[in-house]
Amino acid sequence: MKMFTRWFSGLWGIVSFTIMALVIVGLLHLFALPSMVIWGGSLFVGGLLLLQVLSAFRGSAKRSRTFSTFEHDSLGAPVTEEFLPPYHHDLPFHPDETVLARCAPVMQVMSGLGDLFKGGSWGFLGKGKTTNAENALVLTRKRLLFLMIGPDSLSTYCPASKVTALLEALPGDASAKRRMLWRIGAKEVDDALTALLAEVRLEQLAQTHYHFSIPLNEIISVSYALGNRTFKIQLTGRTLQYCVKTEEALASLVREFSGLGLSFT
Repeated sequence: MKMFTRWFSGLWGIVSFTIMALVIVGLLHLFALPSMVIWGGSLFVGGLLLLQVLSAFRGSAKRSRTFSTFEHDSLGAPVTEEFLPPYHHDLPFHPDETVLARCAPVMQVMSGLGDLFKGGSWGFLGKGKTTNAENALVLTRKRLLFLMIGPDSLSTYCPASKVTALLEALPGDASAKRRMLWRIGAKEVDDALTALLAEVRLEQLAQTHYHFSIPLNEIISVSYALGNRTFKIQLTGRTLQYCVKTEEALASLVREFSGLGLSFT
């Protein structure tokens, strides 16, 4: 059960900032400062309060898509996340498209210094954008399908998972919760993906989860480092690098890549 929500977080921020604003204005009067200072300080604090209210309303708003994900419900600073794929090509699903390999969890990591200035998660006044929310991948003969396995899927397919319940119950940054899931909930993510693929067709899975596809024919080359448990996908104008949990999982994925004739560097 969620102890904190984005709505509660926003309300908490407004109330706490209002109290602070009243204290500051009260102190200005208490020290009998010049009226210009009192008015100037009051207007400044009032402006900050209006920004806090705006941020709280924007951060508590309903998402445009109802993907299952951990909420950014840090106390006083809620954020409504919008998920943007780092790379996407509309590629219809074929009824005969089958899964060759799966890997979960995966985590997008920097492929170079240039990634410091693009991608990741960022926000302003309660609205945030995220381009690294995916934590699972599925390989077919046509595509790499990246997915975000969120708390709803985890709760359904791993009902005994204490990690999911804990992360949903506590306030905090949504991207930090996803990183925590990577560190201590790897088995739950892997079990959930396995169960989903056993029960749901790929097209249905894509309709209910945040996802994006990379057509195999658009991959220029693949490179990997077993010791670092990372693999890198070179695309036209973009490079994506991911980390997996074990060398065995990476080796298995690389074997499937090789069988599909992808170029390695």
